[in-house]
Amino acid sequence: MAAGFFLKAPPLQLISKMRYDSALYIPYENPDPSRKCRRKYGDKIDYLFIPDKFLKKTETVDNIRTDFYQAQLLHKEFSQALNVVIIVRTNIATSHRTHAVLFSTDLNLSYVHVVVRQH
Repeated sequence: MAAGFFLKAPPLQLISKMRYDSALYIPYENPDPSRKCRRKYGDKIDYLFIPDKFLKKTETVDNIRTDFYQAQLLHKEFSQALNVVIIVRTNIATSHRTHAVLFSTDLNLSYVHVVVRQH
């Protein structure tokens, strides 16, 4: 009789782009242990004022400043936390600002890998 091996396939991880106006939330950080139902969602991300603690890198090329933000955030349509990368591009001369929202279900993936694999 041949020996059979059963291998567990690694879970597939998703990397994709979200709508620019997606409702993303910072996980609530101060749960009250005395409450039965614990609060899950904290503050909603404001794309005009992203907290500096999420800033990973800033680079400037030809009067365009690009800021890379990364955080584990929550979305009400997903059952788990998401690894979110927000890329903000600002024209220094005109102050015009645009942003893109990328995400991955792999929470350990660096912002560099999320951006590279998306493009």
